[in-house]
Amino acid sequence: MLRHAVYAEDSPCSRAFSMLRCRPCCLLLLLLSPLLRAAEPAAEVIWYYPDFPPTYIVAGPYKGEGLADKREAFILRALGEFRHSRVMANTARMMQDMRQREICQSAMLKTPERETFMVFSEPVAELLPAGLIVSTERKAEIAPHLNPRGEVRLPELLKAGRLKVLMAAGRSYGEHVDAALKLGRNKRSVEAFYAPDLFVSGLLTVVRQKKADAVVGYPIELIWAQQQFELAPDTLLFLPIESETQLLQSRVGCSRGPTGEAVVAHVNELLRNGQLAEVAERAYLEWVPEANHAYYRQLRQTSKRESAPAR
Repeated sequence: MLRHAVYAEDSPCSRAFSMLRCRPCCLLLLLLSPLLRAAEPAAEVIWYYPDFPPTYIVAGPYKGEGLADKREAFILRALGEFRHSRVMANTARMMQDMRQREICQSAMLKTPERETFMVFSEPVAELLPAGLIVSTERKAEIAPHLNPRGEVRLPELLKAGRLKVLMAAGRSYGEHVDAALKLGRNKRSVEAFYAPDLFVSGLLTVVRQKKADAVVGYPIELIWAQQQFELAPDTLLFLPIESETQLLQSRVGCSRGPTGEAVVAHVNELLRNGQLAEVAERAYLEWVPEANHAYYRQLRQTSKRESAPAR
């Protein structure tokens, strides 16, 4: 009888009956699977940000209005499949933690050294390189040292020795600018200042103490300082520097790992549909002097042509 029972259970009729009996169970599992997936905890993304206005503004009337604050807010809203948290940290701590845990940062410059432990998105925004910020009172003296595009021929200007230019000690402004400033320091037409803010102290030396005529910096730093110290918009000019016209490419950077790679893939998808790039550019131009918008867009067009695939 036992052998007969085993044989009966293995019969075609028995198998067919078992399939019919299991079909409702399979159907129920299919219906419940989306709910089961939804119940799984979403991956957490930890976003580090520094106190570095106007890229990130953490206090005061412009809190959350920095050029990276706005693009990051857009990204966090768009990446709803993740849980997001934010941590304020200086650059040194951020770079250390990037090696030890999975975190992201929304305004990073890609370097070969960072690529060893980080993954980067495609460029989210392109930024103007450093230039010369000068008092409008010295505009006539600088005019002979401008090329037809309005860019300063910095080695020539420093060689003339008529103006004193300030630079932040230990800060790099790009290969060509750094080389010109080094020669200028030898001729005493360039002076380094030591301050944690990297720009504002030099600007105040130019504007209020009038101990210098210009300071090397970025256009967004100029706008921020004007607002902080209530300077008239026509007090200072931002002049781009010849041979230093490569736009800086700001990207989302994450620690290498499954979460970081997933975030970068999603950000790249946002960039492909154009919305994130539009938000990022609009946020950036809010902190660039109006007089430099046309120059910026000209460099953007050049950058697009150079990066377009050859036909």
